[in-house]
Amino acid sequence: MKSYKAYNLCIASELQLPELIETEGEPDVIVRFGKVDNATAMRHDGGQNFLGETPEVAECFIRNGREIIINPVAGVDEALLRTVLLGPILCVLLRQRGLLVLHASCININHKGVAFMGGSGWGKSTLVTAFHTKGYDVLTDDVLPIQIKTGQPVVFPSYPQFKLWPEAATSLGQNIKTLLPVSQNSLKVAYKLSRGFQQTP
Repeated sequence: MKSYKAYNLCIASELQLPELIETEGEPDVIVRFGKVDNATAMRHDGGQNFLGETPEVAECFIRNGREIIINPVAGVDEALLRTVLLGPILCVLLRQRGLLVLHASCININHKGVAFMGGSGWGKSTLVTAFHTKGYDVLTDDVLPIQIKTGQPVVFPSYPQFKLWPEAATSLGQNIKTLLPVSQNSLKVAYKLSRGFQQTP
């Protein structure tokens, strides 16, 4: 089981997550494979136990903002499984931990987080990539968790990878022949950052 850093958390995972930055330390979250116990998951408890299913990908059980149990469909594309884990599944876990979670990308301008919100396909990733090519540091591409306590809201960075439409990647100067699809049947390509990713909130 390897440990990774994302969203200001140390995530220990049985599923390898090459999109994330490897780290060490006591895990805040554990991701493991296993059967999902429906009876346990469905009791009413204010959302601290969550049972979910992505058809043809996996069932999942998310508990107390600390544990994710994944029961993947046999033969599922591992890259697709990772996409679901790093997107909707982690969104639920972050909400369980008391964070406001937005569908948005975010960059750092003058030590302030500037977010771009919108529906799927509206160009959030393209816009943040354009800013990145101009030298601005990126905090997140798709999932934006915000901690709101006393004082100023704090944005937690995700991981250094964008999901781009091939046309957008080409228009931003990327060679799409060197970029892999996000998952087996995805039309988007994965662009991993080698620089310009802010790892601190």
